[in-house]
Amino acid sequence: GNMKKIIFILLISFIAKPDYSGVDLSVATDGDVDLIGIGYSQVNSKLSFGVSLGRAEVGIFSGDVYGVGLGYAFTDFNTGSFFVDVNYINVDLLGVSADDTTFGLGYAKASGDGLDYSVGISDSDAGTVFSAGLTSWLGNGLGIGAGIGADDNDTSYSLSLIYKF
Repeated sequence: GNMKKIIFILLISFIAKPDYSGVDLSVATDGDVDLIGIGYSQVNSKLSFGVSLGRAEVGIFSGDVYGVGLGYAFTDFNTGSFFVDVNYINVDLLGVSADDTTFGLGYAKASGDGLDYSVGISDSDAGTVFSAGLTSWLGNGLGIGAGIGADDNDTSYSLSLIYKF
């Protein structure tokens, strides 16, 4: 039930963001569960690494969430590349803990300049999850990102404010 929903939403807010070197603040929801998170990401032409921490709110209940992910680009993230990734996600709600390790495949352009995007498909406890994200870099290191994710039962939306350095 709710655990799967939280894992699903965290996964979306986590993998739907293009890669850059910087920090971000993101919010995500699927209507039943809301998530607010902070993240740190680093990318070079071949590898992306990210870690995310947050709070999930389910009605009157809330819990801690965190995730860590690693991606590998077959050619070059900066110009656009197919990639594979693995993400580990943990949720702690009302003293109950759940985790999930997902494996994904996708395509991303992650240059930290202009318009970056990613599309991917991941295998998770929540089933197969499709995600897509778009980041518009505004200059001065600031970017605004939006992501969407869907599995069989839910659709989740996320928004991010990103600062790269």
